[in-house]
Amino acid sequence: MRIASLPVLVCFCLCSLAGGALAAEGSLFGAEAKLWRPEVGAEVRSSTDILEGTDLDIDDDLDLETVKNAPYLKIWVGGRHRLAASATRLSLHGDTRLDETITFNGATYAVGERIETDLDADIYRVAWEADWFSNDLFRLGTILGADYFDVSMTIESDTTGEKEEEDVKGPVPVVGLIGEVDLIWGLSIYGEAAGLYVDYDDFRGSLIEAEAGVKLTLFEHASLSAGWRQLNIDVEDDDNDVNLKLGGVTVGLGVRF
Repeated sequence: MRIASLPVLVCFCLCSLAGGALAAEGSLFGAEAKLWRPEVGAEVRSSTDILEGTDLDIDDDLDLETVKNAPYLKIWVGGRHRLAASATRLSLHGDTRLDETITFNGATYAVGERIETDLDADIYRVAWEADWFSNDLFRLGTILGADYFDVSMTIESDTTGEKEEEDVKGPVPVVGLIGEVDLIWGLSIYGEAAGLYVDYDDFRGSLIEAEAGVKLTLFEHASLSAGWRQLNIDVEDDDNDVNLKLGGVTVGLGVRF
């Protein structure tokens, strides 16, 4: 699939803005590692100019795993105005014997064939986060950045050896809100949500990412967190359509200096 290229300039602009902000206020450093266990739902269609692809559900049609652990890592530099980067990766595998003929990326797999399917998704973000309202009890700010997603799927027939792969990838600018409210005894509740819709030429896509949970500050420089994270990706062009939804519990450990 053609890579969407228009929003990539956002990353350069963000680095310039954040760099100026960090130089003005000094720097802090933080990192957070989380284990995310989402339930996965996805529908995929891959066509060519000659053959229309089959709409495939990864559970009903391909028998892929629908619950899987996914690591999530975030680092940031700065204080009230900070440059943040995050990454997460998900890999699913499944095998099944087809009960109907399917077409994927120009290849046809017949009824009765045993196939193996792999679905991989990598999502990266670079963003400028700014706390515009902040005091001893709460903070509320904005997110301005870009997500880069790379979703690929491979289907291979154990019966005939036919193997096809298709991927959907590209940057999408995102805007959103981030906030945290302090409670008692080091407890706080936090939340963030960001996303955007892009439509130009033959490419249409949306990405929505959100998380909410509870954080416990153990020491001045360490914290534990638990919450719920949701990620929806929906992209389409003339030949391909991918609708990916992930939602599940996260637990994490964070440090900052």
